[in-house]
Order: sequence, then C-alpha cells, then structure tokens
Amino acid sequence: MVSHKCAEGVFQGAQEMLANPSLLLLDEPTSGLDSTTALRLMATLNGLARGGRSVVTTIHQPSSRLYWMFDKVVVLSDGSSIYYGCSG
Repeated sequence: MVSHKCAEGVFQGAQEMLANPSLLLLDEPTSGLDSTTALRLMATLNGLARGGRSVVTTIHQPSSRLYWMFDKVVVLSDGSSIYYGCSG
C-alpha cells in the first residue's frame, strides 16, 4: 500500500518535471525499484541528459548496468571523494 505522503511526493515530482527544468537533482531515484524499472528510469534520465539537461543523482549501490550509463561519477568514502571521473 502506498502512503498518502508518498503518493503526494510522486505527484509533486511529476508536476515539477512538467516545468521542464534544465537541472535535475535526484536523491536515490532508483530506491525501491526493481532492476528493470530502475534501468528504464536511468535510460530516461540519460536521454534527458543527452538532450541538454544536467542530471545529478545519488545512488548508493548502483548495479554495473546502471554504473556504465553515467558520464561522470564521484565515489565517496567516509565523506571524502576517492574518485572523480568517467565511469568507463
């Protein structure tokens, strides 16, 4: 069962996407999604990035399939950056 607060948050996010923002900041957008849906979401975000939008997201445990979709990655350990660069 989806809580009212969760459904309200999804609705608000959908409304904000209709505003066509040039920058998307997403915190754990794949959290709670099955692997197929997560891959579809990331493919959509990748398409938005290729279309000129900036997409910044946090993902704590990306699958290898998702990892390779990123142009740039920052890997943090104990709050410090230990890698910044291309995913490939």
